[in-house]
Amino acid sequence: MTLTKGRLRSWRPAALSEAAADLRATVNAVVAQQRALTTQFGSRLAADWTGGAARAATAQGARRQGSLAAAVDGLGACAIVLGAAAEALTAAQRTMAAAQRVADSAGLVLHDNGSVSIPPALLATPRGDSYLDHLDKAVQLSTALARRALAEATEADADAARDLGRAAELAARARKMGLDIAAAMAATADGAALRALIEAGLVPDIRLQRIPEAARSDPSVAAQWWLTLSANQRALQIRANPELIGGLDGLPIQARDQANRITLAAELSKARADYARMLALGVNSVAAGQRRTYGSAEYGLPLQALKDKIAMLEAVDKQLAGHPERRLMLLDTDVPGRAAIAIGDVDHADHVAVVVPGLNQDVTHDMGRIVGNADRLNKTMLRISAASGDGPTATIAWLGYRTPDFGNVASDNRAETGAEHLRGDLAGLDAWRATTAGSGQGTPVHLTLVGHSYGSLTSGIAMRDAAPVDDLVIIGSPGVGVNNAAALHGVPAGHVYVGEADGDRVADVAHFGTDPNHEAFGARNFRTDAGSNANGEPTHASHGHSQYFNMHTTAVNNMAQIALGHPERVSYPLPDPPGTPASGGGSW
Repeated sequence: MTLTKGRLRSWRPAALSEAAADLRATVNAVVAQQRALTTQFGSRLAADWTGGAARAATAQGARRQGSLAAAVDGLGACAIVLGAAAEALTAAQRTMAAAQRVADSAGLVLHDNGSVSIPPALLATPRGDSYLDHLDKAVQLSTALARRALAEATEADADAARDLGRAAELAARARKMGLDIAAAMAATADGAALRALIEAGLVPDIRLQRIPEAARSDPSVAAQWWLTLSANQRALQIRANPELIGGLDGLPIQARDQANRITLAAELSKARADYARMLALGVNSVAAGQRRTYGSAEYGLPLQALKDKIAMLEAVDKQLAGHPERRLMLLDTDVPGRAAIAIGDVDHADHVAVVVPGLNQDVTHDMGRIVGNADRLNKTMLRISAASGDGPTATIAWLGYRTPDFGNVASDNRAETGAEHLRGDLAGLDAWRATTAGSGQGTPVHLTLVGHSYGSLTSGIAMRDAAPVDDLVIIGSPGVGVNNAAALHGVPAGHVYVGEADGDRVADVAHFGTDPNHEAFGARNFRTDAGSNANGEPTHASHGHSQYFNMHTTAVNNMAQIALGHPERVSYPLPDPPGTPASGGGSW
């Protein structure tokens, strides 16, 4: 029988969950009684009764115990199958509900077979191409969601029917693998156990194998996939595959944070343990890239490399400890590492600013400074928003690339690589918010990119192509890789802003294209000298290359107003009086 929208809606996955819970309770009760009998009867009897009859009774008891254990395992396997089916069907119903919300929001009709049609009344009055494009996109999204829901529900139903019929076989396979069935039923707390269960065939692999391959490269696919999962499925994904989930663009920052914290804790614990063992064994000269075995442990990093890794991971951990408002959006644990820390609820903020640093910055030594800059910007945004009602805000300290040092700062190679990573993360932020907004579960986000120093070049290269950025702020820039703002196709016209502080020699270099602060570049220059904010309160001047994010400066106040979507509140320089000489060039 072909599954329909109506039949899917009528199913009650909660009933399967209840049945699974009843089976688990039965299994636990039988196991408890089995252990009591073994302790109270079998052990005592063996101590007081010997001879042929005693041996025969013991053998018979062992066979009965084996049969009982097999029955318990079979019931446990049924519980797992029913629980997995409940999760899969709940996810399918959520996907169908999302399809219905998309259809309803556009006035479309979602039919029982998963198809979507446009009522003639919507087309009776001409409304322009943009409206027709909107309808077309709504039809495509609603249809795709509905068909996915029906397909996944059909597959889940077939999986459950098959696996319930072979519950005893699945339980036997688990025992051969050394898996305890009671532990298997509690495997949601252990990613390794979950993977073992999947390999054993005990759990239909609705959580891992069904991650769309395209989700690894397309944030929109990843966002749509994640939206269809139940809370339990998401939690299991995070525990089973923290490194994948933590780096998957298109997923909410909250989920990536949970996954990355698991990876951070595990990698830090392992590095510390390896370091301690190597010290105890007197190991200090293992060649990098080689592996040697000492006793039962295998090490692949020299002692100094382990120290470096521990220092890097501890630097990230320090920025998270005691700060419940921070989220670990990105983590690469290979020294020198990459990391991004969000400040505030990026998943629900109305305004988000991404801060990209530049020259000679690394996770170990500079993560605190970069997070501090993003934190001060967010505090300024929050203060302004509280007074003007602009809604919740968040910022991201993004050190998602390996920045150049003084030896290779003249090259744009690091910026090219960083721009690729940056584009992916920006697309991921936009994809999740756009997907939740399209399903009626969220709102779009106003996204601002702030590039400082060499980070402005990284940002500029990222913005050569279309990107979901509403505003681009360039500060202390040696050039952004293009000669005019119009070449930054990822930013709307008129939304490129430039700030240059007095005494910032880096901002006068113009090594990577036209000086963005020059009129010919075509950006909107904002003030960085002493002045006042929109409320008339005095603001301080920024001086040199590193004071743009200082609190209560004109620069940070202007950047906050831009990030809040208020260019009219930004303070711009007055025109130079006639005959004023142009500023000279500078050097690194």
